Amino acid sequence: MNSERRTVMVIGGGIAGLTAARDLADYDLNIHLVEKELFLGGHAITYNCKATDECRQCDACTVEKILKYVLEHPNITVHLGSQVVDISGGAPYTLTVEQAPLFASDEEQSILAQNYASCPVPDGIRKGTSANHIPFYAVNPAKISELKESMGSSGLNLDQQFSRQTLNADSVILASGFAPFNAEVKTTYGYGRLPNVATGLDMEVLKKETGHYVRPSDQRAPQKVAFIQCVGSRNEQLGHLWCSHVCCPYALRMAEVMKSQNPETQISVYYMDIQNIGKESPLFYNQCKQDLEFIRTIPVDIYAGDDDRLLVSTMNDDDGSLTSQEHDLVVLSVGIMPGRDNRALAQLLDLDLNQDDFFHVQNELDTTTTQRPGVFLAGTTIGPKSISESIAHAGLAVREAAKYLGVSK
Repeated sequence: MNSERRTVMVIGGGIAGLTAARDLADYDLNIHLVEKELFLGGHAITYNCKATDECRQCDACTVEKILKYVLEHPNITVHLGSQVVDISGGAPYTLTVEQAPLFASDEEQSILAQNYASCPVPDGIRKGTSANHIPFYAVNPAKISELKESMGSSGLNLDQQFSRQTLNADSVILASGFAPFNAEVKTTYGYGRLPNVATGLDMEVLKKETGHYVRPSDQRAPQKVAFIQCVGSRNEQLGHLWCSHVCCPYALRMAEVMKSQNPETQISVYYMDIQNIGKESPLFYNQCKQDLEFIRTIPVDIYAGDDDRLLVSTMNDDDGSLTSQEHDLVVLSVGIMPGRDNRALAQLLDLDLNQDDFFHVQNELDTTTTQRPGVFLAGTTIGPKSISESIAHAGLAVREAAKYLGVSK
């Protein structure tokens, strides 16, 4: 890293943060990319390609390409398992970054690989979801004390401590991402209790592991699937009035992939109304209407049936009567929520949040600048966005940061 170049810190290594780091590095700037998780790519890196007979423009492949570019760029230093814990000064800023032990040596990676499948501590050892994840295995910092008891003789040094370093940055781009709605909050749907009630993200991870969208309980191909939209979004009771607006195209693409895997699969989509299907053409939506059953209502309950099947209960708006349909897999389209660290980051960086706990936008014509000089917002920090929208918004943040740093007009 060239000490004579100006430096930018990007907080968050999801698709917006990766895009910002890539584009800024191409201005011949030094980039520190700080990601609190143990792997880069955020939620988007878990997504699978949704192509069937043609590309569905889901942008899953784009995430992989940008990740690979970032990891190979000499101007970018990646800090995994890291969080900014202090900031001082005012442009340039002095930031303190705390990092968890990474266990990244060849020997440590070999031990983790050998113990991954048999690890007695749930979620104690984590595995990357992309071939571009380096390191590919990681130790969950929250589970180290439990791992010491069960893996003390593995040869892994679990006494490694968190470390801190101080970094200077002329500018900061905040791309800390979002949190998926916690489906366990919707208790009537039985998520976490009924094995074949899964979120879309759960299904993506299963497909990464098995090559297909399968039932979590037995990894068999589902025969009768239900997608339930707006889980956690557009919910007055929860105070989540916003539409996440990516869930509809996302669910329809996944449903069409399931249909292409097994044309005999029956798929029902329970919905309020279908939002913009993004970059897809009307032909795709027309195809969905031929392949899928659309049921304009939101289920009230999901009950356990025989053989891990599920009974999805809906209410008739006219007379209040309940009816049930049986499915062997239910996929919850969970909404985009504010990042869990938003309040802490807002306090740390002296930024404002809006009433929904997303970061406050100073100017609707310039949604990246903040009240703090040299600090910019990118991606879903300000609200729900698709992958392509996050990439575009990160590009706007980079443009403003480059102008601020005097490397672009």
